[in-house]
Amino acid sequence: MNTTYDNDCIAVNRNGSVGYAFYHGYKALYSYDCRKVKLHKKVSPYVSLFITNQIMQQKAKYEYGYKMGSVRLRKQKILLPVDSNAQIDYEYMEQYMKNVELKILTGYFQIMEEI
Repeated sequence: MNTTYDNDCIAVNRNGSVGYAFYHGYKALYSYDCRKVKLHKKVSPYVSLFITNQIMQQKAKYEYGYKMGSVRLRKQKILLPVDSNAQIDYEYMEQYMKNVELKILTGYFQIMEEI
């Protein structure tokens, strides 16, 4: 069994475009030039997209001579919102990404109406 063939994972490039992250809700084969991040908790695709975006916020620090390896990725701090009980706020992340999606789609629909 190939353990790099998986779904609902975030792939983080560690070579080439270092620090770029992509969410794969579908089955994908992950190369050795990326690291597969599988969340411990089953979350919605919107939450995974939010976390993917947070990972990419730090890609600028990974330039030539400072590559992202497995050890650095494990130590990477990812800033996430918390609720009033200091627990990760998954509902906020999901709603935030749904709002982003709605804003983008509304813009597309406005453009289509003008055509």
